[in-house]
Amino acid sequence: MKKMMLMGLLIMLVLFLCVDTVSAKGRKYRGDDNYLNVSFLINPAGIGYMHHFGKNLYLLGNIDYRNEYSDLQFRTGGAYLFPVKVLIFRFYSGAGVQFSRNDGYQYPFVMIGTKFLFLYTEMLHPMEKGRSPEYRAGISIKF
Repeated sequence: MKKMMLMGLLIMLVLFLCVDTVSAKGRKYRGDDNYLNVSFLINPAGIGYMHHFGKNLYLLGNIDYRNEYSDLQFRTGGAYLFPVKVLIFRFYSGAGVQFSRNDGYQYPFVMIGTKFLFLYTEMLHPMEKGRSPEYRAGISIKF
Protein backbone atom coordinates (compact mmCIF):
# COMPACT_ATOMS: atom_id res chain seq x y z
CA MET A 1 0.00 0.00 0.00
CA LYS A 2 2.88 2.36 0.79
CA LYS A 3 4.40 1.67 -2.62
CA MET A 4 1.15 2.56 -4.40
CA MET A 5 0.74 5.78 -2.39
CA LEU A 6 4.35 6.78 -3.04
CA MET A 7 3.99 6.15 -6.78
CA GLY A 8 0.75 8.16 -6.85
CA LEU A 9 2.35 11.10 -5.06
CA LEU A 10 5.36 10.95 -7.37
CA ILE A 11 3.14 11.01 -10.47
CA MET A 12 1.13 13.95 -9.08
CA LEU A 13 4.35 15.85 -8.34
CA VAL A 14 5.72 15.26 -11.85
CA LEU A 15 2.43 16.34 -13.43
CA PHE A 16 2.33 19.50 -11.30
CA LEU A 17 5.91 20.50 -12.08
CA CYS A 18 5.70 19.80 -15.81
CA VAL A 19 2.68 21.91 -16.62
CA ASP A 20 3.69 24.32 -19.38
CA THR A 21 2.44 27.43 -17.53
CA VAL A 22 5.01 26.96 -14.73
CA SER A 23 7.98 27.92 -16.89
CA ALA A 24 8.26 31.60 -17.84
CA LYS A 25 10.25 30.79 -20.98
CA GLY A 26 8.24 27.74 -21.95
CA ARG A 27 6.91 27.66 -25.49
CA LYS A 28 3.32 26.67 -26.04
CA TYR A 29 3.14 23.12 -27.31
CA ARG A 30 0.16 21.78 -29.17
CA GLY A 31 0.17 18.00 -29.05
CA ASP A 32 -0.67 15.85 -32.01
CA ASP A 33 -4.10 14.30 -32.04
CA ASN A 34 -3.33 10.59 -32.20
CA TYR A 35 -0.42 8.13 -32.37
CA LEU A 36 -0.29 4.61 -33.80
CA ASN A 37 2.60 2.61 -32.27
CA VAL A 38 3.92 -0.57 -33.86
CA SER A 39 6.52 -2.47 -31.84
CA PHE A 40 8.57 -5.21 -33.39
CA LEU A 41 12.17 -4.45 -32.37
CA ILE A 42 11.89 -6.06 -28.91
CA ASN A 43 9.69 -9.03 -28.02
CA PRO A 44 6.66 -8.86 -27.69
CA ALA A 45 5.36 -7.77 -31.06
CA GLY A 46 2.39 -5.48 -30.73
CA ILE A 47 0.34 -2.53 -31.82
CA GLY A 48 -0.86 0.39 -29.74
CA TYR A 49 -3.00 3.50 -30.04
CA MET A 50 -2.75 6.81 -28.15
CA HIS A 51 -5.83 9.01 -28.43
CA HIS A 52 -5.56 12.71 -27.53
CA PHE A 53 -7.96 13.27 -24.63
CA GLY A 54 -7.05 16.59 -23.09
CA LYS A 55 -4.36 19.24 -23.00
CA ASN A 56 -1.44 16.79 -22.82
CA LEU A 57 -3.39 13.71 -21.77
CA TYR A 58 -3.77 10.59 -23.87
CA LEU A 59 -5.82 7.42 -23.55
CA LEU A 60 -3.84 4.24 -24.30
CA GLY A 61 -4.68 0.88 -25.76
CA ASN A 62 -2.16 -1.84 -26.66
CA ILE A 63 -2.31 -5.42 -27.87
CA ASP A 64 0.85 -7.54 -27.55
CA TYR A 65 1.43 -11.11 -28.66
CA ARG A 66 3.66 -13.17 -26.34
CA ASN A 67 5.04 -16.06 -28.39
CA GLU A 68 6.51 -17.97 -25.42
CA TYR A 69 3.06 -18.19 -23.76
CA SER A 70 0.91 -18.22 -26.93
CA ASP A 71 -1.05 -15.40 -25.34
CA LEU A 72 -2.46 -11.98 -26.21
CA GLN A 73 -2.03 -9.21 -23.65
CA PHE A 74 -4.28 -6.16 -23.63
CA ARG A 75 -3.19 -2.96 -21.89
CA THR A 76 -5.32 0.10 -21.32
CA GLY A 77 -4.64 3.27 -19.38
CA GLY A 78 -3.67 6.91 -19.61
CA ALA A 79 -0.51 8.89 -20.30
CA TYR A 80 0.75 12.44 -19.89
CA LEU A 81 2.97 13.79 -22.68
CA PHE A 82 5.36 16.32 -21.11
CA PRO A 83 5.17 19.68 -22.94
CA VAL A 84 8.97 20.12 -22.87
CA LYS A 85 11.11 18.83 -25.73
CA VAL A 86 14.69 17.80 -24.85
CA LEU A 87 16.79 17.89 -28.04
CA ILE A 88 14.74 15.57 -30.28
CA PHE A 89 13.12 13.62 -27.44
CA ARG A 90 9.59 14.07 -26.08
CA PHE A 91 8.92 12.15 -22.85
CA TYR A 92 5.68 10.76 -21.48
CA SER A 93 4.57 8.80 -18.44
CA GLY A 94 1.43 6.93 -17.54
CA ALA A 95 -0.30 4.06 -15.81
CA GLY A 96 -2.91 1.45 -16.57
CA VAL A 97 -4.01 -2.15 -16.20
CA GLN A 98 -3.15 -5.31 -18.10
CA PHE A 99 -5.43 -8.15 -19.14
CA SER A 100 -4.47 -11.49 -20.63
CA ARG A 101 -6.46 -13.66 -23.01
CA ASN A 102 -5.50 -16.79 -21.08
CA ASP A 103 -5.46 -15.44 -17.50
CA GLY A 104 -7.86 -12.49 -17.44
CA TYR A 105 -6.96 -9.52 -15.20
CA GLN A 106 -3.28 -9.58 -14.27
CA TYR A 107 -1.94 -6.37 -12.68
CA PRO A 108 -1.67 -2.57 -12.88
CA PHE A 109 1.48 -1.05 -14.37
CA VAL A 110 3.41 2.22 -14.49
CA MET A 111 5.21 3.25 -17.66
CA ILE A 112 7.62 5.81 -19.00
CA GLY A 113 8.46 6.39 -22.62
CA THR A 114 9.96 8.70 -25.18
CA LYS A 115 9.16 9.65 -28.75
CA PHE A 116 11.83 10.85 -31.15
CA LEU A 117 11.53 11.46 -34.87
CA PHE A 118 9.28 8.58 -35.98
CA LEU A 119 10.45 6.08 -33.32
CA TYR A 120 9.44 5.40 -29.72
CA THR A 121 10.59 3.38 -26.70
CA GLU A 122 8.69 2.41 -23.55
CA MET A 123 9.44 0.75 -20.24
CA LEU A 124 6.50 -0.81 -18.38
CA HIS A 125 6.94 -1.67 -14.73
CA PRO A 126 4.32 -4.08 -13.34
CA MET A 127 3.04 -3.25 -9.85
CA GLU A 128 3.29 -6.85 -8.69
CA LYS A 129 5.96 -8.59 -6.61
CA GLY A 130 8.46 -10.69 -8.52
CA ARG A 131 7.77 -9.12 -11.92
CA SER A 132 10.54 -7.52 -13.94
CA PRO A 133 10.05 -4.47 -16.20
CA GLU A 134 9.13 -4.96 -19.84
CA TYR A 135 10.57 -2.94 -22.71
CA ARG A 136 9.11 -2.01 -26.05
CA ALA A 137 10.47 -0.14 -29.09
CA GLY A 138 9.25 0.53 -32.60
CA ILE A 139 7.69 3.00 -34.99
CA SER A 140 5.27 5.72 -33.94
CA ILE A 141 3.02 7.28 -36.60
CA LYS A 142 1.21 10.49 -35.72
CA PHE A 143 -2.01 11.52 -37.45
